Amino acid sequence: MLRASGQYQSVSGLGSTAEGQFVVRGRLYEFEEVDSGSIGGQVSMEFELMTESLARSYGRIPIPEMNRWTGKSISAVVAALDINLDRGLKEVAAGLGQYFSVALAKTY
Repeated sequence: MLRASGQYQSVSGLGSTAEGQFVVRGRLYEFEEVDSGSIGGQVSMEFELMTESLARSYGRIPIPEMNRWTGKSISAVVAALDINLDRGLKEVAAGLGQYFSVALAKTY
């Protein structure tokens, strides 16, 4: 998502030998099926933006609105988890973009 946004000079993945100016670290806390009448997928995660001189945590990001399906199939669980994970990652990408736009505005 960060690479596709076009807002960054380059984005490298885990295992890359590139040395970047910033590192985004994430931790997945919940990635599970929730059954309470209908099927849902619960996802929560935390991300940190790191540099040598900066450690900024975006905090734990819960996704409280679970997408639910009336079916009880495996594909419904996978779809619910996929949609909620995508929603959370988009929120993080937007937060990083906002952080950098504010940081750049302060330097000029």
